[in-house]
Amino acid sequence: AMFPPAKDKGPVARAVKTDVKYIKCQVCELAADAAYEEYVAVAADKGKKLTELDVLERVEKLCDVSDKAADWIINKDLQEKGTKLKVVDMGKEVYGKCGVECKTIVKACEDVLGPHDTDVAEYLLTTATSAKDVREWLCREETSSCSSAPPPLPKDRPKGEKFVKREKKDVDMERLMASMQGMPGMGGAQMFNREDMMAGMGGMGGDDDDDDENPYGS
Repeated sequence: AMFPPAKDKGPVARAVKTDVKYIKCQVCELAADAAYEEYVAVAADKGKKLTELDVLERVEKLCDVSDKAADWIINKDLQEKGTKLKVVDMGKEVYGKCGVECKTIVKACEDVLGPHDTDVAEYLLTTATSAKDVREWLCREETSSCSSAPPPLPKDRPKGEKFVKREKKDVDMERLMASMQGMPGMGGAQMFNREDMMAGMGGMGGDDDDDDENPYGS
């Protein structure tokens, strides 16, 4: 068989919506940086044939951890620093399991980019000259993500999970399997549904209903 049997999925990690407000500005600025980086890459690839649709297709993947465009999410950890919740970069080419904290970053990313992805693509194509431009425009003009300081963390808020490293080859394989879903003639690949595959990816994926108001609770 080309693929092993699906493992027991166990509990699916869910975003903690109540944590989004603590990290929204940080995530917005990181997403803006990632958007500009994707724009530069696709512009170099397409040259004069570059269209807004080309840019939009990359922007739409920025919150999707099953795509390489969202590597900026899976190498981050949420760490409590006094009264603040910090989005900490764990290093280039570092990949983490997409658990509760990763899903929470995904949720914050979707809140920022979801309603504005077309505008972001247009801004990148017509106006932006640097990542700083995108940060200022997206996080302070187009949205209010950074218009005010986040509230302090409650003293009784439970501490988050530890960052769990993963091998790049495992992440690459899961992304390959995800990309083969629905392709004709893939045989065994079609036996996996999206839920099975996302569970095997440590819960990767950003379903809107995958949220939890209760921090780290069941």
